[in-house]
Amino acid sequence: MKYEEQFYLTCSRLQGENMTRKGWQWCVLGVLTLVLLCGCAQIRENQNKNDFQKANYDYVLRLRWQDLHGAAKHMVPEHRSSLIKTFSAAKDLKITGLNLVTAEPDLKEGVAPAVYRMEYYLLPSVTLRSFEWNVDWEMVDGGWVITNPFPELPSGF
Repeated sequence: MKYEEQFYLTCSRLQGENMTRKGWQWCVLGVLTLVLLCGCAQIRENQNKNDFQKANYDYVLRLRWQDLHGAAKHMVPEHRSSLIKTFSAAKDLKITGLNLVTAEPDLKEGVAPAVYRMEYYLLPSVTLRSFEWNVDWEMVDGGWVITNPFPELPSGF
């Protein structure tokens, strides 16, 4: 049975066997409305994913160039000082790379646990070191923010 025939039979059962033209139009309008609403939900989910990618990119870029106040804006207000305090204590820190290792955004729950890796050296040494830490992103008031404090840097800072 073709989809059109199946759809007609379903609509005609809803309206009775003698379906009028107006009844047919209402049935089609109802189905189109349902399809549009489903499409809107998908668009919003894609928008949330794009918003996470933008927030992540901006956070990495600002932290990489040691724009501490800019990077801290991605954190909830009560944890912003932990980032600034941690990096302010390490004046000779030179970051050579900062990458997202893994992220698992769950758009339905509005959370995205992530792991970052920073490659750095401390002057006067030129020995390259790396440091990994976990970040908990959450959707808060329509935007992605980091909800955990920035961890302490490894010993030697």
